[in-house]
Amino acid sequence: MREEQKYQTTPEHFKFYRAEAERFIELLGLKDWRVYFEHSPLAGCMGQCGWNNEAGKVATITLGVNWEHEEPTEEELRKVAFHEVCHLLLADSYNVAVQDDLSYNQTVFALDRAYHGVIRRLENAVLPMLR
Repeated sequence: MREEQKYQTTPEHFKFYRAEAERFIELLGLKDWRVYFEHSPLAGCMGQCGWNNEAGKVATITLGVNWEHEEPTEEELRKVAFHEVCHLLLADSYNVAVQDDLSYNQTVFALDRAYHGVIRRLENAVLPMLR
């Protein structure tokens, strides 16, 4: 049986990851978020995005120190950075979906507002590239 490959991310990997995440945040217009970055151990994942809307839209995007299965190449680091920023892009919709104290009409209104926020960001970021 083949032993599973394990990798460690370095400060250089973190610098690249952060720069890519910041580029994607800018590209997607997520300027209403205050984003912090960490390079720390994570259980079972390469990256993570945590957020708190109640504290004024604060998020932390983390690069995991220990990777299994994938070598931390620039392509993989870019992919993980993009993935975590996409979590932030969809955070408002996620928050509405998990709130259980809203009425049906409140949920519909809040979800409509949240997903239109995503659509507007994509209109501003992606549509100009398609012309």
